[in-house]
This record gives sequence, C-alpha cells and structure tokens, in this order.
Amino acid sequence: MSAGQPGPRHIIDSEQIWTVLTGEASFHSESDQFAVTAGDTVIVPADVVRTVIASSDCEFLVCGSPSAVASIPGSDAAPVAPPWVR
Repeated sequence: MSAGQPGPRHIIDSEQIWTVLTGEASFHSESDQFAVTAGDTVIVPADVVRTVIASSDCEFLVCGSPSAVASIPGSDAAPVAPPWVR
C-alpha cells in the first residue's frame, strides 16, 4: 500500500493473519484502532468490520482461508473473493 492509502471498510468471513513486512499502517475496527510497524503481526477474527490505512509505504503478508469472501457493511452487493486470495 502507498502512504496515506486507505483500504476499503469491509468484512471477511474468515480469520486473517496480517504481518507487516515493511512500513507502518493503522488498523481500525468498530471497537479498536492501533498502529503497526514492520515485524508486527495482527490476527483479525472473522466477521470483524475493518479498515487498514497505510501511514507510510508498506507491504503485508496476509494469510487466511482460500475460500474467504469479503463484503461491504450495509451494501446489497454479493460478497466477493478479495483479489489477493488465490
């Protein structure tokens, strides 16, 4: 992600594990907000509304279920597989 870039506010239907490889970012959920830097790992439970915002240019390694789907809270759009899920 590029510095200042926000990811979409969304929900994933399965747990994900995010490790920050480079840079800094902030994770926002409905109940929490915190900063992470290179070397930090975050476990995001399934069905948690989240947004990730890059504080600087950063890279992540994200692990989760290959059948995961994402949805936008309040949207009528069908859930979709995130483009990075293979």
